Amino acid sequence: MAKRRKLKIHRLLILIFIVAILISLIVYAASQLFKLFRDDDLGMVCAYDPLEPTTLDIEVMAEHYLLFNYATATDYLALDPDAMIYPASLTKLMTLDTVINAGIDLNATVIIDEDDYALAYSRNASIAGLEIGEEYSLNDILHAMILPSGADACSALENYFASRGLDLVSMMNERALNLGMNDSHFANTTGLYEDDNYTTLHDLKLLLRDIYQNKDALNVVNCLTYTATNGQDFSSTIYDLGLADLNMVKVLGGKTGYTGESKLNIVVNFNNGKDDYALILAEVDDSVSYNHALDVEDILTYLYPDLVE
Repeated sequence: MAKRRKLKIHRLLILIFIVAILISLIVYAASQLFKLFRDDDLGMVCAYDPLEPTTLDIEVMAEHYLLFNYATATDYLALDPDAMIYPASLTKLMTLDTVINAGIDLNATVIIDEDDYALAYSRNASIAGLEIGEEYSLNDILHAMILPSGADACSALENYFASRGLDLVSMMNERALNLGMNDSHFANTTGLYEDDNYTTLHDLKLLLRDIYQNKDALNVVNCLTYTATNGQDFSSTIYDLGLADLNMVKVLGGKTGYTGESKLNIVVNFNNGKDDYALILAEVDDSVSYNHALDVEDILTYLYPDLVE
């Protein structure tokens, strides 16, 4: 009897051991299956094919948005990315790309004169505060245009090219066509509202990817603070909005834009610990001047809940 009881106990232990192994295998298989439904690039559980863009299931104030991976060009989030928008100061990204690819010496210098302020003041545009009579390098001017969104810097660039018999706006449109931005047209270098100054988010994606592949251009867009050769300091509107302090991703840089017709627009470049991405928002409700920054924070918090402290 004792031997039979020991045998039964022995068989029971073996059975328990086998059941434990089976449970472990099931749990492991389930975890692997779960991983198949994760978007590893975004670090979030996805209910969609990551090769197809989806829309957010949270409320945002933007009428249009696009999130894409720089390396793969994959769109992850998209809402009306082919609709025509007025880009406001996002236009300056096209100005930057055109100037950088014009083959000029970025160490060449220009002297700011009163004409560089004329248009900015007449249209109440944002200015970088370049000092009249002061000498700046073209690299300084580009940073002054992108970081604080200086229309005075745009005028300085236009005058520089005009003195060489070149029309910068015409060059911008030629560059846009070369990039395949077939749904875009630029009427000025600043983004101040004109009916024929328009683009789409997918065209902006083409522009941003071209900038991303050019070290000089990317260094400007992804610069949060900059000191010019004369000691003058400039800070990015991305930095001023507090977006550089987000704790769910590393914000690299970007550009903001606003006119009454375009509402609030923004581009934010960021890294999620693995890849670089761009988030573009357009026509954000402008009842509060920083609503585009709130949208960016809400979207990134939604995408990266595990990274929020």
